Amino acid sequence: YYNGTPAACTFFALDYVVPNYWNGTSVDLLVAGPNFGGNLGPFLYTLSGTIGATYAAVERNIPAIAFSAGNSGLRSYTEINKTTLSGYPDPATIDAQLAVALVNQIAQNTKGQRIFPLGYGLNVNFPRITSLTNASCVTPPFIQTRFTGGATVDFASFNATSRLFTFRNIVTEGVNACINGDCSLPGETVVVQSGCYSSVSVFTVDYDAPNCTGSANVRPILQPLVGYLNSTSGTNSTIVSAPHLAAVRVFQRKRKKIMI
Repeated sequence: YYNGTPAACTFFALDYVVPNYWNGTSVDLLVAGPNFGGNLGPFLYTLSGTIGATYAAVERNIPAIAFSAGNSGLRSYTEINKTTLSGYPDPATIDAQLAVALVNQIAQNTKGQRIFPLGYGLNVNFPRITSLTNASCVTPPFIQTRFTGGATVDFASFNATSRLFTFRNIVTEGVNACINGDCSLPGETVVVQSGCYSSVSVFTVDYDAPNCTGSANVRPILQPLVGYLNSTSGTNSTIVSAPHLAAVRVFQRKRKKIMI
């Protein structure tokens, strides 16, 4: 048992448990979750502890998958292991079975190979499993998806009476801009919330914007303060002009005044 954040648990496992208790066995895949509650869209990708544990492993060269479940709430393990009124297992058990099925499929298709390319991982979300009361959603098929498309971000809503804030979800163009990957794929948020489907989205840990029109429009407005590295001669040398240095000196003078 380790009391820490999900990412800290990943590092604890890789740097302590594996070298001390695995007898030299290497790690082929890290699986995080299933989490109680979904982690859909780019906004939650940056906040989720479950996904954080996953991309911590990816950044340590280990393929990883984050699993998140639409059901929430805690129940005793004695209840989870019982058959429900619908005749199907508890939602938590079904979520675990779905996770195992996907991992087995991936393992079968990558025998003797690295599971994912370096820097890649998966974000998997299950819908709300209904087995506690009925069988309307107990075998959700897996659908290939992407992060953007119907995704939400928080909105801070102020209550003038209570003088408190609550947060609600809103759909914005910014959080749904399709920049990378296959834009023809459906958004994971839409897929999971539209019915009994599980979403599988591929992510990378490279946050750089791709070399496309958007980047081409952004980079010029950074100049001349932000230069490029010149590697044509085989050695890297920073292109620094007088405006760069002048701007830095002005900033430093202002910063000193502010700190005083």
